[in-house]
Amino acid sequence: MPLESVSWTDVSGCGPCQDGDVELRGARPGDEGLLASVEQAANTDALAHVFDGPYPWTAVRDRWVEVLADPAVRAWLVVVDQVAVGYLAHDATTLRHIGVVARHRGTGLAAEVLASVPESVNRLWVLEANTRARRFYERHGWRPDGRSQPCEFEPFPVEVGYSRAPC
Repeated sequence: MPLESVSWTDVSGCGPCQDGDVELRGARPGDEGLLASVEQAANTDALAHVFDGPYPWTAVRDRWVEVLADPAVRAWLVVVDQVAVGYLAHDATTLRHIGVVARHRGTGLAAEVLASVPESVNRLWVLEANTRARRFYERHGWRPDGRSQPCEFEPFPVEVGYSRAPC
């Protein structure tokens, strides 16, 4: 199945959620700016209590350049009705990035995206202060595993590790 564009049914087997025509489009070099912009839209309000400075758009874009250049990572744009509203990236064992813009929170879209992740992907990092995301992961079987590290972006808040047992 080509990664350029796959239907939601092909990815999750569940069909589209209530958000309309949903697809995961394989992200590729050249999508870094779009990914950074969607990530900014997803995180600016959700993480305002953690990050008080200007959004580090250039650093986030540069991180996406690295992600897309890494052959071990698979990355997608979440597209609803032909508009990018989220993103997903993982390697063989670690969920690297996942998010949806605010107007799609609480619709089931993020849960459908998370459900598309292979079972072998069983570790992730999440900001300790991001209680909404932590509750989301916990509802889907992920648990804190005792790991912690500083976030790569100022003011370097703590990230905590989560793991999930195979289904």
